Amino acid sequence: MAKQEFLSPVMRLVQGDPFKANTTDKAGKPLTTKDGKPRTNYFFACAISKTDPQALALYQQIMQVAQTGFPALFSNNQGGRVKLKVMDGDGVDEDGKPNNQKPGFAGCWVYKFSSSFPPRVFHKGKYDAMQEVKDPRELPRGYFVRVAGTLDANGDNSKPGVYVNASMVEIVGPGEVITSGPDASAVFGASPAPQVAPGTPGYVPPGVHPGNMPAPQVPMGVPAMPGAPVGMPAMPGAPVGMPAPQVPMGVPAMPGAPVGMPAMPGAPVGMPAPQVPMGVPAMPAAPVGMPAAPVGMPAPQMPAAPQMPPPPNHAFVQQALQVPQMVPGCPYTYDQLKAHGYTDDQMRAAGYLQ
Repeated sequence: MAKQEFLSPVMRLVQGDPFKANTTDKAGKPLTTKDGKPRTNYFFACAISKTDPQALALYQQIMQVAQTGFPALFSNNQGGRVKLKVMDGDGVDEDGKPNNQKPGFAGCWVYKFSSSFPPRVFHKGKYDAMQEVKDPRELPRGYFVRVAGTLDANGDNSKPGVYVNASMVEIVGPGEVITSGPDASAVFGASPAPQVAPGTPGYVPPGVHPGNMPAPQVPMGVPAMPGAPVGMPAMPGAPVGMPAPQVPMGVPAMPGAPVGMPAMPGAPVGMPAPQVPMGVPAMPAAPVGMPAAPVGMPAPQMPAAPQMPPPPNHAFVQQALQVPQMVPGCPYTYDQLKAHGYTDDQMRAAGYLQ
């Protein structure tokens, strides 16, 4: 008998995967042809409600092929020996286990499809060869499909059956996805993670919520940058062993600078000097590291200050004045933050830039 083509009604994919190549059976034994050569099988099963008017249309076509392929068996009332690749979703499987406990089986007829080659998969209305679906994630179990293929009797009277070979699958629409194994919400949701002491296994830091990523690891001894956006690395100090930048003589260190933070370079030319209260004589700048003389005591005679380089030109001053202004009290300079890769927007987000 020649093969018969079939086109199934809309059914729900409940078992297997049209994209997955199987080389072993469910017992783990290698699949082989009749002459013992290795073979590959693509298997999946689809369910249709018993109340659907089209539920038995494909079954009737399969039965016709079986009766034509094994007339002697049916004439001797042995037609029940022929495997038709149709399961009762409310019956039991070959191992005697109830089918209705399998997702999507209850109340349905379940058809089993297989092929030695992967069936071609398309979305409904998109049948061009360039639109063929290649990603298995586009057809999870639980989606609704139609299956096209061929029917043929296997010709083996000792193990009579009908081949229901799938050649193409049409994705009709989404359905409730069927997942394998226990449901995550049932496992974790019923028993929330306990709050235990920091440093012990299972500790959940305050503020952690689903979707949070682990905080970046900060090297030991480097303080975290206050106010930095989440995921932004902490601002490290000067690398160990690297000398701090030299400060010109006579320029006082930046007040309030954190311990270990290099002194700020001298103010640009043209910036007003700090105001000295009236009546208090100005003290000449003490060399770096030497305390200033107490008020009222004569200042020590200091050698003449070295000649300072000529003031920068107007263009340089104009450029310096265009540098964005840091928030008063910021422990870092604009150039330091820039040197560590921070943008102006990141500095503003961290509360460092005006």
